Parts: sequence; C-alpha cells; structure tokens
Amino acid sequence: MNALFEVLRRGFRWGVTIAAVLLTMPLHAQQPCGVSVNIIPIGKDTIMAQMGPVERCIYRVELLNSRNDVAEVRFTPTSPTVIWWADATGSTVTYATGNSLPHFFFIPYYGAYPANSSAYSIGRIWVSGQIPQTMIVTFRNGNGATICSQQIVGQCSTAGGGSQGGCLVPSINISTGYNPATGSVIPITPTSYDPNWIVISDPLPTTNEPRPASVITSYANVPGGCCWQGPLPGSQWIAVYNSPTNSTNGVYVFERCFCIERQTRAVVELQVLADDIVDSILVCGQKMTNRTPTLTNNWFLTPQRLYRDTVNLQSGTCCIRVYVRNTNQHAFGLDIAGSIMALGPAATLLADTCCSQSKCWIVGQKIHDLNCNGKIDQGEPALSGWTITATAGNNTFSATTGSDGWYSIQVPPGTYTLTEQVKPGFTPSTPSGGPYIVTIAQGQVLQYDFLNCTAPPPCDTIGKPRLDSACCQFTIPIFPVTSPIGVTQINWSLSGGTMESITNFTGCTASYPNPYGLTSGTITFTPACTNSPMNLALEVTPTTASGVVTLYLAIQHGPNKVCYDTLTLRCARAPITKCDSLAVTPFIWPGLNLSGRTFTIYNQKVPPSPLQKVLISFTPPPCSPPDWNGGGLVVDGGTRSWGVANSGTPKYSQISMACAPGTTAPQGAAANNTVQFNLGVDYTCNWTGSVTLTIIHCDGDTCVLTYPSWCAKQNPKLCIIGTPIDIGIGQTTSPLRTVRLMEVEISRDLVPGKPELHACNATVVPVSRGWDVIGVSIEDELTQDERESGRYRGWVGGTKLTKADAGRWALVELQPCKQDTTPIKNPWILRATLASNEPRQDTPRVAVTFYDADGNPIVSDTAKATMEVTSVPVEIVKPAGGTSGILQVVPNPAAEEVRVEYVLARPSEVTVELCDLLGKCQLKAELGWMPAGPNSFGMSTADLPTGSYILRLRTSDGLLTAPLRIVR
Repeated sequence: MNALFEVLRRGFRWGVTIAAVLLTMPLHAQQPCGVSVNIIPIGKDTIMAQMGPVERCIYRVELLNSRNDVAEVRFTPTSPTVIWWADATGSTVTYATGNSLPHFFFIPYYGAYPANSSAYSIGRIWVSGQIPQTMIVTFRNGNGATICSQQIVGQCSTAGGGSQGGCLVPSINISTGYNPATGSVIPITPTSYDPNWIVISDPLPTTNEPRPASVITSYANVPGGCCWQGPLPGSQWIAVYNSPTNSTNGVYVFERCFCIERQTRAVVELQVLADDIVDSILVCGQKMTNRTPTLTNNWFLTPQRLYRDTVNLQSGTCCIRVYVRNTNQHAFGLDIAGSIMALGPAATLLADTCCSQSKCWIVGQKIHDLNCNGKIDQGEPALSGWTITATAGNNTFSATTGSDGWYSIQVPPGTYTLTEQVKPGFTPSTPSGGPYIVTIAQGQVLQYDFLNCTAPPPCDTIGKPRLDSACCQFTIPIFPVTSPIGVTQINWSLSGGTMESITNFTGCTASYPNPYGLTSGTITFTPACTNSPMNLALEVTPTTASGVVTLYLAIQHGPNKVCYDTLTLRCARAPITKCDSLAVTPFIWPGLNLSGRTFTIYNQKVPPSPLQKVLISFTPPPCSPPDWNGGGLVVDGGTRSWGVANSGTPKYSQISMACAPGTTAPQGAAANNTVQFNLGVDYTCNWTGSVTLTIIHCDGDTCVLTYPSWCAKQNPKLCIIGTPIDIGIGQTTSPLRTVRLMEVEISRDLVPGKPELHACNATVVPVSRGWDVIGVSIEDELTQDERESGRYRGWVGGTKLTKADAGRWALVELQPCKQDTTPIKNPWILRATLASNEPRQDTPRVAVTFYDADGNPIVSDTAKATMEVTSVPVEIVKPAGGTSGILQVVPNPAAEEVRVEYVLARPSEVTVELCDLLGKCQLKAELGWMPAGPNSFGMSTADLPTGSYILRLRTSDGLLTAPLRIVR
C-alpha cells in the first residue's frame, strides 16, 4: 500500500513534503499442506448458449504456495455449480489451462508453481449458479499424485442458472425406440411412439407429415410374419404407423435431430436393420459410409449393417436422415442402435432433455361416429381436413387431419386445452368429442381422438337469461327436448368468472356441492326432471375488467344423450374501493456491492382478484445503461423462479403469472395473498430515486404503488447529511454566551441492538431556534483495564458537525453496521453540548434520530438540554492558551482523504501515526518542524482498509489523539 500526504497551505506561505510508509496485512490463510487458493469475484458476463442466455460470475484465482512441487491446480464444481471456462489472463506464472469436464485445471510455466510468502494470481474462471458456488480444488504434483484438496465457496450469484442439470454431455444415444427423458426403451403398445425419430416423408397418399414414428413389434411376432431379428440391444423397431405390415412400396424418410453447444468433431456410429433396404444415411447433409459393403443381399434384415464416420459438427442443430425403401409390399420397419460421441476432453453436445429440438407430440384420429356412441367402431370412416388446436395461454399450435384422419402436433412440455373446429352438420360425440385438458412432459407422445356425429336429434332450448340485479344474478330458462327420460344431470363450467351461488327454481329435486369460488360443477336431478321451463338461478363474480363471463352447459338426458349450450353473461364491473398495500424493508446482498430492499405486496384490492402481473420501474433509471438486480421471489409463501431469462426487459422489471387454469406463465400461477421479492442497486451508481410498482390483477384492475426516496449509496451517512461546513479556526469574533448540556441513555435495543433495530448512526438536531450543536460525545463507562481486556464493546466511532439552514447539528457514528456478539457494560450515554450567541433563558429541545445500515430512520425522539454549562469544552472551540490539541478531522468517517487541523502551543517536531484498535500502526510519517499556532495537513486514505483507527500527533508537549473511521 502507498499513502500520499499533501500539506495544505491554507493561510500559510510554506509547506513540507511527507514520505509515508504503509504496512501490509495478510490476505490468505495457509492450509496445513502448504498450498491453498482463494477466488475473488471481479465481474460478470452473459453468453448466449443453446438453452438461452447464461449469466456467469468471473473470479480471479490467487495461489498461496510454500511448496516446490505443485504442478497442477484442478477445479471440480459441486452440483448445481457449473464451471464454463478458465484462462490464464493476467497471470505471469501459468502456462496453460485445460479441461476434462467437469474439471478445469491450471498448469505452471516451469514444471511447478513458485513458492512465495504472498498470494499471486494464476488466472480466472467463469462460473454459473446460485450462492453458494461450491468447488473442490485439488493440488497435484508432476506425477499426477494428489498433494491435498480444499473446498472453496464463491459468494457471487447468477440468475438464469447457467447450464441446467448437466446439459453438456460427451455423447448422445440416438437409437430408435429409445426415450432419453426416461433413459429406457419405449414399451410396445398400440399407441407407442418415438418422440425423437420423426417421419418427414412417405409415399402413403393418406398421411400428413411430420409425425412421430410408431414403435412396433417385430414382423416375426405377427401371424404369418417372419424373418426379422431383434430388436437390436437398447432399441425398438419403428415404422410409419403402428404395424409392421405395409403394402405400399416406395421411399420413406425418417429424421432424428440433436443439439451441439459449440463446434466439435464427433464419431457417429449406427448399427442398422431394415425391411427392406436403406438407400442412404445423411448426418448434417454429409453421407455416411457403409462399413459392411461385402454383405451382398439387398435386404437389411440380417446381419445388421454398420455405418460409422467422423464428422465436423457446427454449433446449433444437426439432423440425421435415413432413407428406407420398401420393395416387397409385405412388411416395413427400421431398427437402429446408435450413438454420437464428441472427440476431445470437452463435453460439447447437449443432452436431448436440454435440446430445443426435443419436444412432445399430441396425436390422434378424427373419426365419424356413425352411431353417436362415443366409441370407434369397426367400419367407421376417418374425417380429413379438420383443424385440431392445442392452446396454452397465448401459445397456439394447430394441425389438420389427413385423409386417414390422423393429426400430429409438436408442442413444448406444458398443459394445453385441445379442441377441434367443428364443421357444419357435426356435433361432438360424448365422451370422445373433446375438448381435452392435456398435460404433457418432455419425451411424451399422447393420443387423443375426436369423434363427431351428424344430424343429431333435437336438443334442449335455452331461453334469454334475465339479469335480476347489478350483483350479476341471472335466471336461465331451460326448455328441455321432449323426452321420456328428462334431464338427469347438468354439467356447468365458467370462463372469465367464478360461481357465487346456485339456486334451484326448476321445480325438481336437485343436489350439488357448494359452488362458491368454483369454475365448474355438476347438478344432479333425482329423479330426472321433466319440467319445462327449468329455471336455474346463478350468481357469478367476473374476474375480468370487461365483466363478461361465459357459461358452458352440458345437459344430460340419461347415459346416451347430451345437449351442449354456451351462454354469454354480461355483468357490470364494480369500481375499485381499495387498492393493494406495500411494505419495504432493508435487504443485505451477501458479497455483492448492492443496496438492497425487500418489497412485499399485499393483495387487498376490493373487489378482490388474484395478482397477475407486477411491473417494476425506477425513477430516475439507476446506473447507465439502466441496470438493477433482483431475486428471492416468494408468492403466497412459496418460492418461484425469477431470473435474468424470465423477468422481462430490462431484467427484473416484470413478474408475470397465469390467471386461467391450465395456462402457464414464467412465474407460475397468480398470487392470491402476497408477492415478495428483492431488488438491488449498485452502490457505485450513487443513485437516489423511487421505485414504482404497477400491479395488474386477473380482473384487469390496476393498482400503482410507489416506494420513494431510496438512497443507494455505499456510505449510508451520505443519505443523511450534506457536505460538511467549514468551521473557522481563527480568533472567535462572536463568543458563545449561553451553553446547555444534554444527556440521553441509549436503549440496549439500539446498541448493540436487535437485527431489525441495529443503530449504526445517530443525528442530533436542535429543534428550538437560535441554538447550535457544538459538541457530541458517547460515554461507554469503561475503565482503561476493561477497554484493553476486550470483554466489553467500547465506543470507537466519531462525530461530525454540519450545518442545515441556520442551525448547526451533529452526526454520530455509534458502532459498526455489521453486528458482533461483544456485549456492552452499561447502556451508553449520548452527550450533546448546545450553545447560543445570545443570552437565552429557554431550555433547548433536541431531536435525536437513529439510523440503520442503509440510512433508514428506525427510532426518533426529542430531549431537553437542561444542564447549564459555565465553560465550553476546550476541544470544541479552541484550545486555551499554552495547550496543544487537535481541532478537527474532516471528513470523519472518510473514504479517499481527510484534512487534519491542529494547534501547537509552541514550535515543535511533529510525527503523524495512524494505528488500528489493536495498536498496530498502518502509517507513520514525519511532518518536521512546525510553528506554534494553527496548522493543518491533508492525508490520502484511499489505500487503507476500512475500519476504525486512532490518529496520533507526537509533539514536544506529548501525544495528541483523535478517532478516525475509514469507510467505502
């Protein structure tokens, strides 16, 4: 460390130059084996990987080594921590870095890392994952033997998670009939499909492509079949539909895609069986080589053919295409046992579970249900040209049925509403007419068939609903079709609202559970109801701003007949009579240079509705470009995902949740009660401003909440006071005439304090006009022996006088903002001296306010200065004649530099010392021969560690001392 002293020549005609010597402090603790590392966070970056943006922490790696045989430093992450890269930038001793995933290692220039009493940099690593980022460091000698190991924990955190769940793999299993999501072959059933091997072309005139290949049994297992082997180990036979029999000759094309994280070379090896012939196999457009050309028979039934090549793969997506030809009009199938293996030590392939090409399929058949029994019967024909749609929120996926009636929809994992677009003249069959709620996971293929009837018999008639009041109460008249059975059951469901109550005015006996708050239910009539009309009274609560509620009715007439009706109910929206509330508390970001707050939104809106979205904005925007951090999302008491990749643009500007059942959103289902999250602003941006939260409810109502006056500065005192004033040193022209003294006992709840009431600083401000604070001190009531023993916590803070309007007031540093367990002997006493330049008889009142680590006021009260003082303490105004003393140290606390003003009773040699509370001097400098009277000098504190110090001036009259606090 180097410190620079500058003599200030304010009012003097001469100056001196000071040479400073600073002492250093150790940074690392040595392991018993003589070698250890430390990782220091130095920044972050974001890369675009195959799975999306990945935020990474960058650490500098420092080695403390007293051995002469350390030939390798190897880092191994502990899941879920991921190491992405390592290099030797900035190192003068590291020759190279490398990896054999998941390990990353550093290698020295000259066989072994040099021994040194100080730590030195050997390179950098890039890491992703949440705190704690845990790694095992292994130190090895030149023979590859382990010297010792060390666990280290990085305190940097990334959003988005990085490579999730071991996405990077050295090889991929691409066998047919193998499901990578389960790690096993797919069982053979009439509805078994391979979600990864896709039929993209076939000569069948009735089918649509693409569609997942069917997983089939061997032709040898079919009556009258023969000849097929296998399947090969770890695979299954596949075909273009769920049978090995096929009478259509021609070329069929299958495709299997996979993902590559970065450019690599890989070995592709396939063992192939087919009926009849494989014409060619392409990998990323490159034709593969048949390594068994000596097999002369045309059919690929036995033995298996071997295809193997080493190929260059670019980052992104690559597909394998297999062209299979059917020639004998009897059977058709393909069986492959294969893999792709990357060459080199790095895992450069993406597991299928992380690949964007690995999705799910919803398939099914559209059938004309001739007898309207809801079942597929022998001889019932397929229906082509029908649109089938899968919907999840705002995402819609569609397909059209082919002439064979089949449809195939490829979708991401999730929950979907599967519907058909009903053509004129048709009605859905029951129970196989849809719609369906489909929840599908990665690697699944699910089949849902749609059956429709034509020329349905007459159905019930719904009269015009009557709106009975503004409370959204409707009476719905139902005119049943003439039927000897009557109405046995009514199934109802709502969209855009919830049910409040159902009242049975049908004149028939009905039973149903309490419908309050539900969106669907069943009304059962025992016996069947034959009255006409059947009046049903409903009260609903809209959940949208429009007030529109859609009611779906399925009216059952026994087991074989059902009538469907849809009604639109329009309700008046009630005005907002109460909005949500907000609570804000300080939040500490461990290891990060951030000012933090925890925001808790309470859902108190009337009329009530779940919280769907929170929009976050800062005024003015913090930093340039605008940037802030976030995390810790808790909704209704449960943790939710909220990272860089799913929190809006800019990051952490939006919390988005889903209202409707069966729909999805980045932060899950809507909040019923509370939404809590953390926000952080970089201290270095020196920002002060407000945060506006726009809360959007599921019914469309909006509430706006504001948190004002967030002061995000590293030194909390800068949030409390302005620039210190200049206090004159010369002859007093207007002597103080009236002086009062105030004493206040500080509660133990504040010093040392509770976590929520830990007071770091206090302000002493005169309330009565005409009075100034001219001195403040703290009495901790410790004897010298007690202070030196360290059994009790003593006051080591400082004070600073400043000016606001016409009055002078004081800032007092009470204790370090980080709590420790050292007790205090007795409650501390706060003393303040107030003075007026005019004779006054009144008793001045003083406001005392205590502040936490972020500059937030936590306790405030007033006190009276009742004790009359006949003389002013000499250190406050000016030392009396014949006495040397330190007048002031400003600013205090200090960050970059301070100015020290002092008075010498006579000319003297002056030496400056700055020592910590253990007595170890960090700085010592000779000022030289200084004249009697006022003097001053400037001192840089930029290179000093933060903490409390004692400033000493050694003169011929003795030792002068003053406290000094260094903060950042």
